Amino acid sequence: IVNTKKDLKDKQSFKAYPKLATIAVESAIFPCIVKSLYAIYRLKLTKEIGTTINNYVNKMNLLLISVPAHFAVTPDFWLQDINEITPPYEEAIKNMKRLPLFQTPTQKLEILTSTSKIINRCISNFYEGKTTKKILIGGDDLLPIYSFIIAKSEIVDIHLELQFMLDFVPEE
Repeated sequence: IVNTKKDLKDKQSFKAYPKLATIAVESAIFPCIVKSLYAIYRLKLTKEIGTTINNYVNKMNLLLISVPAHFAVTPDFWLQDINEITPPYEEAIKNMKRLPLFQTPTQKLEILTSTSKIINRCISNFYEGKTTKKILIGGDDLLPIYSFIIAKSEIVDIHLELQFMLDFVPEE
């Protein structure tokens, strides 16, 4: 992470050191315990929700045929046009599908952050050449879009992923 004492003298390296240290510690610890944590989460959430994982998965499967309108996405952000052949937010969905591949809270948070950037890029690309007005997306618009993307990403244990991040992502 930091190669020499000289690196630490550099202000940028010094400021980055706590984050790099966190990443190093996470990378050493979480791959060893993440499966056990998810098993505990699964038991706890099954009791709280009062349903089995199979019932949950069946309900999630019903959402696979959904479109942004089903999630109360503002019509400006449906990104559906008769000339469009790709599904709306396809790149963001592909990115979100990577979430279970990572085992540390920081890595999972980076997927969420990159998904937000991709959502903005999808919207910009959709409207490129179609309008001169600037399309702005607010927090109230982003939540239903995220819900759509999560549903379409087919992450079976999304509730476990979210609980994991809630428990271990620092509140900075």
